[in-house]
Amino acid sequence: STPGCVHGFSHEVLFGILPRLCGADACIFPNYGGRFGFTKDECQAICDACWSTSRLAPTTKPCLPSPGGGMTLERIGEMREVFGNDLLLLIGGSLLGHDRDDVANGARYFMKCAGRGDDDQREEKGKEKATAP
Repeated sequence: STPGCVHGFSHEVLFGILPRLCGADACIFPNYGGRFGFTKDECQAICDACWSTSRLAPTTKPCLPSPGGGMTLERIGEMREVFGNDLLLLIGGSLLGHDRDDVANGARYFMKCAGRGDDDQREEKGKEKATAP
């Protein structure tokens, strides 16, 4: 081993490009600020690789980034700011812990945190009806 020399795959290749080359529709990767040691920049590079049409995967369809690993409902807004709106939110224990007695209430809270509350859904349904032939 040569001191200062880096070996292996970069995060964006391992978690972004390789899953796409294998035909994955989504790429799950450890998010920053959770229980793993990934940085925000590393996670952004993975997300970019999921969408990129670079020389590494010019003819490969993009896949949805899905950051996970200790994510909470309270961090949804932050994740949307960093990764954009087109992502899969991998939130398990935090969602289940929100309201163990009423899973539907927990799901509604999740949708609200994701910017998709009941009002948004009603508004979209109203637009669909208005544009229907």
